[in-house]
Amino acid sequence: MLGRVGLVVGGISLTGCFSPGLFVVPRSIEPGTAQAGGSLETAGRQDAQTGAEGKLTPAVIRQPQVSARGRLGIAPRVDVGLAFAAPAPLFGATVDLKVQTTPSWYVDTAALFRVSLLSPWYRTANGPKCDPGFELQCRAIALLLLELIPMFGVNLGSRVTWVAAPGAFLRATPEPRLGYRLTTGLQWRVTGALAMHAELTYMPQVFVEPSIWHDLYAGLAVSYRGSDGYPR
Repeated sequence: MLGRVGLVVGGISLTGCFSPGLFVVPRSIEPGTAQAGGSLETAGRQDAQTGAEGKLTPAVIRQPQVSARGRLGIAPRVDVGLAFAAPAPLFGATVDLKVQTTPSWYVDTAALFRVSLLSPWYRTANGPKCDPGFELQCRAIALLLLELIPMFGVNLGSRVTWVAAPGAFLRATPEPRLGYRLTTGLQWRVTGALAMHAELTYMPQVFVEPSIWHDLYAGLAVSYRGSDGYPR
């Protein structure tokens, strides 16, 4: 049964872009049960298309990023998330541990620790062309990210939860760098089995040449709820 599956396979952007999406609430799922689902994400990108006078201008990526993701409850108030994808020539894997730090109430809190190993495309002056439809040259770089993310969830009734998740990260490769991230989202438990989660994340300083356009991410996820502790 889906609720007892212990291994959850996930995805990193199929277009080669970093995806910082969380798509979770602070409240943990029951031990021995699982959640699984998918998401569509997009991001702002600098130098995405040619503007007036041949200049490169910011634009929104046209191709949505597709991911699969899931969670497994391993102990009371503790669950883990796993993700993996390898669409050639890219590679990506993430694992996280989330601990619910307060009893389930009107406001839930948690701490999430995540490790990500990613190989996204990065714009460079000498490399193969990337992003179909755009005249960009790219290469793949290896990113190792360690993230610590406090989470706050305000339950606006039995069906809706607003989530705020400010956090910090260490980018260990290719050059060590400390940074921060800000995530806000809204989960709507549509039915007793299905939930939707909209999310917006600002995460600067991840890439070698950070820019505000590279740092904005938005997404929408749909997931199987499992035993999430909310009324059906």
